[in-house]
Amino acid sequence: MTDPYKQADRERWLRDLLCGALIGAGAILPGVSGGVLAVVFDVYRPMMETLSHPGRGIRKYWHIFLPLGIGWAVGFLGLAKGISAAYALSDAATIWLFIGLIAGTFPALWREAGKEGHGRAAWIACGVCALSVFLSLFYVRHVLRVTVTPNFGWY
Repeated sequence: MTDPYKQADRERWLRDLLCGALIGAGAILPGVSGGVLAVVFDVYRPMMETLSHPGRGIRKYWHIFLPLGIGWAVGFLGLAKGISAAYALSDAATIWLFIGLIAGTFPALWREAGKEGHGRAAWIACGVCALSVFLSLFYVRHVLRVTVTPNFGWY
């Protein structure tokens, strides 16, 4: 019979490995932020605590960061080819996948940001920011007509 604590530790390790791979992939996906994914996967606070107090944070969270780091490397390095292949198969479907990933992170971010409560001002600020980002991107796309050629320096 297996020990339930060891089973839970194994499951947590695999979960952190997968989360790390997705965070690493998020670092290379256009529009998807590894930081946002860290918030969604509930590893952002341990990361920030470790950055603010490295000695204490590493001692406290090393068991989380080991699989996250391995997963991040796999996701960052391993999924780059997969993303390139997805664009080659269907750039429209891949772009809509990224839009879905971005939109899917909004509820978790809103919950995290609203732990102190959402007032009327928060809703107004959210709307103003969303509108200003949309108008800025619309201006760049349709008025300035800026195109970016991807290269190493641009990334």
